[in-house]
This record gives sequence, structure tokens and C-alpha cells, in this order.
Amino acid sequence: MSWQAELSQIYRELDKCLSKLAPECKACGECCHFDSFGHVLYASSMEVNYLLEKAGPPKEPITKKVCPYLVNNLCTAREERTLGCRIFFCQKDWQSTSQDLYHKFFRRIKELSIKYQLEWYYTSMLSALGELKEEHVEK
Repeated sequence: MSWQAELSQIYRELDKCLSKLAPECKACGECCHFDSFGHVLYASSMEVNYLLEKAGPPKEPITKKVCPYLVNNLCTAREERTLGCRIFFCQKDWQSTSQDLYHKFFRRIKELSIKYQLEWYYTSMLSALGELKEEHVEK
């Protein structure tokens, strides 16, 4: 099994946990407007590489204000989105609940990168996208 297949499995398990907890998502795209929502989305380099491989480079420009995979207020990389995207919900009461779940799955993703000896750094997803996008375009 490849690291991509194992990461995909981790994401499916997380999605299954989330479906049982049922946090509300209105699919409005508000949380993808980072500046106006007041948050920074972090991701590992491994997750961003996965996103770029599976969803392709974003067609929208990479800015610090809006996720470049958000088009017409819809996520164009929903199946490939990172852990932070999967676990972040607009509900204020959900954010404290999500921390334990985030750390549990974060550890699993980090262990996966160690298993496959992949480069690991954890940074703003938009910064990583900007850096790694060029590598994927060259391939």
C-alpha cells in the first residue's frame, strides 16, 4: 500500500468519526475566507503534496485571504482536503470538541510520514501550496 492510499484511509476514518458526531456544515464557504473568518489553516507538507497530486494545482491564485480551491463558494478539492479542512467547522462550540480528534489524527498522519520517510513540515497551507505547487507543475 502506498502512503497516498494510507492517508486516504486515515481521512475516511476521520470522516466516519465526524459523521457520528454530526457537526453542522452549511457548505457556505465562509471558513475558506481566512482573513474575514480570522484563522490560518495549517497543514503538513505531506498533506499538501497529497492535495496537489489528487486535486491538482489550484486554478485560482494563492492569496492569504481565500482558499484557492474555493470556486463559487464550493470546495473543488473536497475529497482531497487536509485534516484542518476536514475538522474545522464554523460552530463555536465545536472548536473545543474538535481538538482531541484533531490531535489523534494528526499523530497518525505524522506517523505515516515517518513510516514512509517523507519530508515533514507543518505550516500555513497556503504557504505550502505556494512552495509545492511549482514542483507539481514541473512534473
